[in-house]
Amino acid sequence: MELSKEQQDIKYKWYSEAFNEAKGWAEKLSQSEDRLILTISSGALVLSITFINTIITSHGVQYINYLKWSWIFLVITIIVNLLSIWSALKSTDKYIERLNKWLPTNEMPAPNGRSFYFSLTRCLSNISYITLVIGIISMTYFAWLNINSLILLK
Repeated sequence: MELSKEQQDIKYKWYSEAFNEAKGWAEKLSQSEDRLILTISSGALVLSITFINTIITSHGVQYINYLKWSWIFLVITIIVNLLSIWSALKSTDKYIERLNKWLPTNEMPAPNGRSFYFSLTRCLSNISYITLVIGIISMTYFAWLNINSLILLK
């Protein structure tokens, strides 16, 4: 079935808007919450190392297991977050690929289904939030225990 001129205009307008939106997603990705999580988790690692070197080492580090778990969760956050960024870029690529396959056809656009990479990105983002919170709580508890023991020593 051949599309009318009006339907073709609608199709190309919709395609243009969807394509520009997909390109915008990729550009916004570098400024998104994933980047914020990466910054916070990396900063927390550096902060904990500085905390140990400047405050705790003179009196001895205690409760080191909390710090180890904190580092493990913060490193997991960084890795999962990088995977989330990769997955988001793949999701955008797949979306653009579907748009490009659809454009030459004489069909009207089908409802946009979610891709595997879109779902994976959401899942990875949620995991990175959880691991970040656990890592920060563990590091905070470690610092609190060590500061309290320093106060008790004085």
